[in-house]
Amino acid sequence: MSFFNPLKKFNERFSVKVFTIFALFIITISTTFTFFSIHHQYKSFKNKLIKNGKIFSQLLAYNSRLGVFSENANFLKDPIDGILQQGEVLDVSIFNLSGRLLASQTRKGVAFSRGSNKENPKEIFDRIRESEETIHIEGNGIFEFWSPVISSSSRSSVRISTIEDGSIKVKSL
Repeated sequence: MSFFNPLKKFNERFSVKVFTIFALFIITISTTFTFFSIHHQYKSFKNKLIKNGKIFSQLLAYNSRLGVFSENANFLKDPIDGILQQGEVLDVSIFNLSGRLLASQTRKGVAFSRGSNKENPKEIFDRIRESEETIHIEGNGIFEFWSPVISSSSRSSVRISTIEDGSIKVKSL
C-alpha cells in the first residue's frame, strides 16, 4: 500500500535530508532577497516621487508669482498647464495667502477626489509660514506638495565666501 511514502525515504536516506535542507535554505534566501529588493525599490520610488513633487511645487510657486499676487486666474493658466504635463501630477491648486482658491485644474481622464487637506488649508499655511519651505503630506495613496509663493529672494540668503590673505570673508547678497 505504501508505494510512495516521502517520510520513509526522508528518514532512511541522508542525501534526501541534505537536499531538502539545501532546497529550503535556497528558497528562504531567495524569498528574503526578493522582499528586500521590493522594499528597497519602494523606498527609492517614494523618495524620487517626493523629490520630484517638491521640485514641481517650487517651480509652480516661482512661475505663478505674478498670478498669485495679482489674484488673476488668467496668469495662472500657463503654469498650471505646464505642471500638469508631468506624468506624476494629477491635480494642481493655487491658493492665496488667506486660503482662497485662485485656480485649480485636474488632469483630464483621471478620476481623482481631492483630499481633505485642500478643504482646510489653514493648518498648512501656518506650517509654511513657520518654515517657509516646501512641505509634503502623504495620505490615502496621495502625496500633496505645498510651496510658498515669495516675491523676493529674502527667503534664503545667498552667501559668497572668499579667501584673501589667509582670512575668510563672507559677503551677503
